[in-house]
Amino acid sequence: MANALLEALRGLRRRTGKLGQLRKSLLEAVQDGELSEAELERIDELRRRLGLSRKDLEDLGDETFQALSAEVIRDERLSPEEQASLNRVLRSLHVSPEAQERSEGELLACRLRYDLEQGNFPVCPITHLVAREGEQVLWSESAQLLEAGPDALPIDPVARFRAGETYHVGSLRKLSAPRLEGRVVIGDGQFAVTDQRVVFLSVVRAFELALSRIEGVRVFVGGLQLEVTGKSRPVTLRLEKPEHTEAVAAGLSFALAQPPVAARPIPENSGN
Repeated sequence: MANALLEALRGLRRRTGKLGQLRKSLLEAVQDGELSEAELERIDELRRRLGLSRKDLEDLGDETFQALSAEVIRDERLSPEEQASLNRVLRSLHVSPEAQERSEGELLACRLRYDLEQGNFPVCPITHLVAREGEQVLWSESAQLLEAGPDALPIDPVARFRAGETYHVGSLRKLSAPRLEGRVVIGDGQFAVTDQRVVFLSVVRAFELALSRIEGVRVFVGGLQLEVTGKSRPVTLRLEKPEHTEAVAAGLSFALAQPPVAARPIPENSGN
């Protein structure tokens, strides 16, 4: 019986070593932010030589997807080739919904930044928005305009950037990332970022702002504040989809680097 137990332990040790070898090969393959069909076939061939099952490889899906995503986020851009690699991992390995959601917002921001820098402006039609000649809508998002309630306390943002500065994708991963608490809703509507202005379309408290009036942007989990020239308090917006915060911040930082165009001023009593 002792011999059988010893042999079982040896077998477990051999299997653990083989799994480690397969894992090492897979993670090395995605270090450049991509995973080609040829690389995946080579890794599958290694799996067969090691005598491991297809499930053994598929179970490395979460770690592989996260490693690949981390390389993309580090570069803060998601190219079509890198997107194809992510899709290949999703198609070939088992990746849990939780692992996908963990990087969803950051990958969205990276893809938007890549597209904007390549001049591939996303198509974001907005009902009731009359676009100016040549105006490009970079992003649109359902949002709420907020103001400080009686219990509101000052909140330090996760990140802050000014015109010409780049928002660093991944900032919201900080464990201490704050949320916009203690604020009350004063307007529901659609928030849009264009290459000329920001717009909040709403039945009440609607506004538009020339990019030249935005001095800085504070980023929070699920929302942001616009620091506006001539306003003593920032304009506070909470996004309907918190996971889109990084994309909105990336779009805004790109827009603020563009030549400003004049727009109507924001009412002094709209948000804080």
